[in-house]
This record gives sequence, C-alpha cells and structure tokens, in this order.
Amino acid sequence: MAKKKRGRPKKKKKKEKDKKEKKVYLNIHPETKRGVVTILFFTIAVLFILSFQGSGGFLGDFISKYSRVVFGVCLWLIPLGFISAGIIILRDIHKNVYLSTLLGIALFILSILALVNILSENGPESGGWLGYLISWPFLKLVGFSASLVVFGALLIISFLIAFNIP
Repeated sequence: MAKKKRGRPKKKKKKEKDKKEKKVYLNIHPETKRGVVTILFFTIAVLFILSFQGSGGFLGDFISKYSRVVFGVCLWLIPLGFISAGIIILRDIHKNVYLSTLLGIALFILSILALVNILSENGPESGGWLGYLISWPFLKLVGFSASLVVFGALLIISFLIAFNIP
C-alpha cells in the first residue's frame, strides 16, 4: 500500500492562483475618467445630429430611420439628452454622478415622449412607438387628465434626479 502524502500544498499551485487573481487596472484619475465620458457624450450627440440631418453616411441613415420610428417627432431629445448628461457630468466633475444623471435623463426623455403622445392625436407618429407604449396603459387606466398629471410629475422628478437638487 502506498502512503498518502500529507502536508502543505506545493508553492507552485499558489503561484498559479495568484496569476489568476491579478487584474489589470488603468491608473486613470477619476476626474479624467469623467472628462472622457463627457467628451464621449458630446461626440455621440453630434453624431446623432449629423445623422438626423442626413450627413452621417450609411450608419447615420440607419440611426435616423429607426430613431424616427422609436421617438417620432421627438427624436431631437436623443442628442439633447447626451448633451445634458455631458453638461451635468462636467458641472459636477468632482462628484460621481453617472447613475443619477443617466436615470434622470432617461426619465426626462420617457416622460416627454409620453406627454407628446398624450397631447397629440396622431398616435405613435408624434411621440414615437416608445411614447405610445408608455402612455397607452396610463390613458386606458386613469384617463387623459390624470395621465397628464402623472407624466408632468415624472418630468419634474426627472429634473430633480438629473441635477441632484435637494
């Protein structure tokens, strides 16, 4: 019978484990990261504007076509949202504001699309399919006036969240 070896595991296994646990991090200052994100937001906004004006090439035509379907006549809210996010992050460059900024801007865009869809008689053409899908359940459940109140309140809440106003 062979004896079982007891004792400590070999150091070779420990080195393999250490190699797996090491992660590579970019050593970039947090304010620099926020500056890069701000520039990316402004760049994306400009690309959307160029695509809406027909100057974005094949990808711009694709973006313009499907943005019109999703957002309707409110498609200019997309670059406005990216510009607003860039300004908010630039304004609060010393704070971590990504999640609240993006949540506030998303809520702003959704509430505007719903309000445009509620106030128009064109169905999904005015607020896009996104505005139609958001406003339709409210129109059926609580009616016209209450839907205006709900989405008006969401619009105000979106400003408070995006700008982190106490």
